[in-house]
Amino acid sequence: MSLHRTFASVLTLGAPGTERDDLVGAKAAALARLVAAAPVPPGFCVTALDPRRVPDPTVERDIRRAYESLAGERALAVAVRSSALDEDGAAASFAGIHDTFLNVVGADDVVAAVWECARSAVADVALAYRARLGVPGEVRIAVLVQVMVPADVSFVAFSSNPLPKQDGVELVVSAARGLGAVIADGTARPDTYLLLRDTGETIEHRRGDQSVRLVASAGGGVATEPLPARERAEPPLDSGALREVTDLVLRIERLVGQPVDVEGARVGDSLFVLQARPITRTTRFPLDGLDEEATSWLREDIHFPAVVTPMGGDYARLGMYAGLRRMQDELGWTSRADAVVFNGRVYVRWHYMSPVDELDEARRRLEAENLERARTVVARWHRTVVPRLRAIYAEIECLDVDGPPGGQRVAAWHAVWNVIEEAWYWHFVVLYPCFAGVRHLAATCRDLFGEETAANAWRLTAGRVETMHQVEVDLWTLAEIQRAAAAPDAGEDLARALDRCLAAHGHLGAESDDLAATTWADEPSRVLAEARRMGATDVPPGDRRAATLAAGDAFLAELRGRVAVEADRTRLDEAVTLARAVFPLVEDHNYWLDRMLHATTRAALLRVGARCVADEVLERADDIWYLHVDEVADVMAGPQDRRELVRRRRDEWRDWSRLMPAVGPVAAAAETEERAGAVLPAVSPLRGVAASPGVAVGVATVVRTSADAARAPAGGVLVCPNTNMSWVALMARAGGLVTSAGGELSHGAIVARELGIPAVVGVRGALDAIADGMLVEVDGVAGVVRIVAGGDHQG
Repeated sequence: MSLHRTFASVLTLGAPGTERDDLVGAKAAALARLVAAAPVPPGFCVTALDPRRVPDPTVERDIRRAYESLAGERALAVAVRSSALDEDGAAASFAGIHDTFLNVVGADDVVAAVWECARSAVADVALAYRARLGVPGEVRIAVLVQVMVPADVSFVAFSSNPLPKQDGVELVVSAARGLGAVIADGTARPDTYLLLRDTGETIEHRRGDQSVRLVASAGGGVATEPLPARERAEPPLDSGALREVTDLVLRIERLVGQPVDVEGARVGDSLFVLQARPITRTTRFPLDGLDEEATSWLREDIHFPAVVTPMGGDYARLGMYAGLRRMQDELGWTSRADAVVFNGRVYVRWHYMSPVDELDEARRRLEAENLERARTVVARWHRTVVPRLRAIYAEIECLDVDGPPGGQRVAAWHAVWNVIEEAWYWHFVVLYPCFAGVRHLAATCRDLFGEETAANAWRLTAGRVETMHQVEVDLWTLAEIQRAAAAPDAGEDLARALDRCLAAHGHLGAESDDLAATTWADEPSRVLAEARRMGATDVPPGDRRAATLAAGDAFLAELRGRVAVEADRTRLDEAVTLARAVFPLVEDHNYWLDRMLHATTRAALLRVGARCVADEVLERADDIWYLHVDEVADVMAGPQDRRELVRRRRDEWRDWSRLMPAVGPVAAAAETEERAGAVLPAVSPLRGVAASPGVAVGVATVVRTSADAARAPAGGVLVCPNTNMSWVALMARAGGLVTSAGGELSHGAIVARELGIPAVVGVRGALDAIADGMLVEVDGVAGVVRIVAGGDHQG
């Protein structure tokens, strides 16, 4: 008798019902559809569970009976994986969020693994991930149990290269020895093959770097073992094996009816399919209508590091970059910036209005104008900008969501977007003069003392950002109350302290400027986690700040002593005075403008979303992120059901999240470091912008969002796309910082200097070249990152 007829809560993989995403989740359903036509390991699906209601005695009975039926008399090893109902199984969707258990042996351990897998769906990290990405709130998770495949070689293949040199022609395979977790977690750098789909010919093979492999242990569990030198020297897939993988992946593509992303394993001469999901065909950047000489494009990773929602894209186009264009028009800049959204990613086009051979002179002129404005920007900030921002926030907060549909509500909605644009105009009016003032100090030090002193000039301004210091102090205070949690009434003290911290800093915490990104006020538990990290540092914020200020003053005294000419000493003093005045505003404006505007706008739009729910336009308030500004105006004029549109756009958003993004039009063909499924070999040294002086050597931890922060040990090197003010506690524990985006005045650079940790920012390819466990050296003076030793380094 088949399992699906015997056990109410368990279905044999491939049996009727297992093709339903709403019953077993997309990951299991995709495999179920392939069982009859592809080598899928046998197994069973535990149908949708409420993770808050496990263990369940009835389900446990069914799991045991299903496992015993599958195993027979053997001590059968299985793999236990999540298949959440709202998880599409793409590499960028829930990757690493839910637990996976490999080589599980015995009914007791299988049951325990299923419960742990289910509970991981409501762990803090998973819930924070859902909230940030707008995944629907009701959590249901199925669990997939399959016969364990002890892979000799694991591979990931894309049947159609998402970043092709020629559309529809290429196929990509990445492969490494042992179990596939070494590819996902970065322990191994796989070999990557680029092949022609029609002939299977290999047109490019990039060798990987693998010193260890993951294997199934006797009796259960997995272990890491050194990879023998002979196997390290040979590619994991020879030409015959590669041909078999190519044939299998293209066959699955034909079965699915569109390009696919396949994860698989090879054992001896046999192939197995472990996961398969559709992919969007291409991310080639649209080139039509571009004047290559007068225009440059850049992916906007600093403010929008991930795929954005439709409303987030409008915030970039109609808010941030409309404000920048307004400032450029007013001040007569020789360039203009536009933002476009392509495959869910924000790109910025800079159009140069001066002849190319006159650009350098135009930039020098603009820098001189901004330096002159720097002398008055602080006074303008307090006298003009701050009062205007208060009025803007009040107007956004007063957005009418309760009045009757019609022209008045539509006008109020458009008025809000006009003041959002104005707020971003003020952002750029303030920011560029501040940048010029700080760069002037570096240039002065370069003229007087040489390049090495210029690289250390940031020490003269460190320790003066009051807003950031107050965040540190308040998190430290909260941590001290947490440490005393066992004392009587400590719970009430902690609640009051948390309320005070949220009242002051609740607008922080968004991982990007997409309005869908949640703040600390949305997720108070994140503040407690940041406080714990801050409390784990050795030095109280006040002491660290005092030491930083004293070191800066001592450095200034040393420099003044090296100047023989009084006029040069006066020049140095004036440059330091100006930089110390404007430098805090680089971060203060981020706190009071960027973060406050984001939080205020987000809260207002959620109220609009709630009204749309009441009007039966949307299912949930946060569905508002999946509409465009003009579409919201339409429903304010008269309610129109947009629920099916939102469902399609959520699916589209997840499709885009599968793709590795194009860097820009040139990079679509020429820059190959971001091909989907392809990981570059480690190239050392990596070069970027020297951001904070000093040299640090430590074990690297790759942290893409604050949800990954728990993996980062104290004193290690933090490797991330970029940072924001809510990361201050995490950075306070780091020994060094590497970011893939940003410049010397980016948030990561500024905070690193405030905290006194060496940093190199804007290191293109850092997230591909550096993996968890590598020993790396960060040279914050030379702007160089060196990989000292490979992965899994234990010191």
